[in-house]
Amino acid sequence: MAAQYLTFEALRDKLIDGEKLSDISSQSGIPYYTLQKLLEKNGTSVRKIVPPKIQVLKKNLDQWNAEGLTHSQVAERVGVTDQQLYSMLYMHGLKIGRGRRPRRACDEDLQNKTDLALEFLFTKGGSVRSICRELGFEEQHHQIRKVMVDRGVDPLEFFFAFRRYAGWITIPGHPEGKANGGNQKIPCRCITCGVVTHVRLNNLLSGKSQGCKKCTTYSRMSVLVVNTGKSFDSLLSVCKELYLLEDYGNIRYHLKSKGEYSINGYTLQVVETKMNNTEK
Repeated sequence: MAAQYLTFEALRDKLIDGEKLSDISSQSGIPYYTLQKLLEKNGTSVRKIVPPKIQVLKKNLDQWNAEGLTHSQVAERVGVTDQQLYSMLYMHGLKIGRGRRPRRACDEDLQNKTDLALEFLFTKGGSVRSICRELGFEEQHHQIRKVMVDRGVDPLEFFFAFRRYAGWITIPGHPEGKANGGNQKIPCRCITCGVVTHVRLNNLLSGKSQGCKKCTTYSRMSVLVVNTGKSFDSLLSVCKELYLLEDYGNIRYHLKSKGEYSINGYTLQVVETKMNNTEK
């Protein structure tokens, strides 16, 4: 076969089209080294005109990840099979993002549902799944949680938030300690004075903790019934014994101010006042 004449531009175009230099040499009848010399004369080489596939992959991977391309789409652009692409990624420590985040970011319906879920989360707290169930799209709670994380929101901070326990209201924040047996300490704010602290979850649930130490300290009266000479550890027990529960508030007021009070033929007298508070 007579040798064909190839200009540098024609050779370059063939290489760009994906033809190998050895195939071009066989088809044109031009020796392989002659084609190499032609490239060198013009200050280039096959690797410069057609970079190795791994270089193409490394150069464009970030952009393709941003576009949300899948493995198959990346393999097609690089010009390799899926299996070859997996090998290239493994050997060079690269990773394809598979476009999950960009697809979430472009899903307008999912973004709108996340807005509703966040509004609920920021005002009422709870788990993402329970919020999505309440709003009618529970089946998408996994995707919505991921969008929240994409936006920089940690849903776990709101899991116990905005719940009322006696004088406490729970606030956003991470619990302290391990989640076993109710021993976690939940961030809370005292409704009365506004002090913020961590309270054990089991104390909140059982009602053992009613508020901060300052606000839950109260006086406990030991009362003597002068008529009978019988003493009681608390005013409440006196009122139950003498059937005076309806007048409890009135009796307590007079005993605190005067130390003695008569009602329905009974004379009550304060013997001792102790300060008690609920435990936190």
